[in-house]
Amino acid sequence: INIDKSLERVTGVWTKMTSKNGLYPSPRTSHSISPYKDRFLIVIGGEGYSSNNEVMDPEELLSEAKENGLKEVEETNNEESDDEHAPCFPKADIWIYDIEDSTWNLLDIKNSECFLPRFTHSCTVYKDSLIIFGGLKDLKNSIDDLMVLMLEDSETKKPIHLCSCCKKMLDSEPNDDVNN
Repeated sequence: INIDKSLERVTGVWTKMTSKNGLYPSPRTSHSISPYKDRFLIVIGGEGYSSNNEVMDPEELLSEAKENGLKEVEETNNEESDDEHAPCFPKADIWIYDIEDSTWNLLDIKNSECFLPRFTHSCTVYKDSLIIFGGLKDLKNSIDDLMVLMLEDSETKKPIHLCSCCKKMLDSEPNDDVNN
């Protein structure tokens, strides 16, 4: 679905979203995504072929996918991949896509060591809290924790330990210039 910048018009046409700042999360599956403040999409965890949460550019994404046995859609018609059993790694990163600015940003979270890498978890945003429950840390071990990340201080209405992209989420002044 193609959503224009004002989020008011849906055209019924798929459009591949790009990132104007050149940052992208690494390829993943079994992640969660939640909308926030009618402008942002928050992507949490998942699993992928790279074990780290590095920031990648589009050329690196394509190169890594090909190195891991992933093929273009036209090439995969009824073919089995040689890397069918390639290892996947759970991820603990949280990314925000700014729909208006067409940019990805990796959240810089304090005390991130308490958040376990996970996939197939549930997530929602309630008011200004990102709430994540459960998931898997591998195919044999589930996670039963309930994690809450406050996106803004309830008294000051300022972002709590988040990146500059998150400051836009809470923009106190509509024309604030936010630097990364």
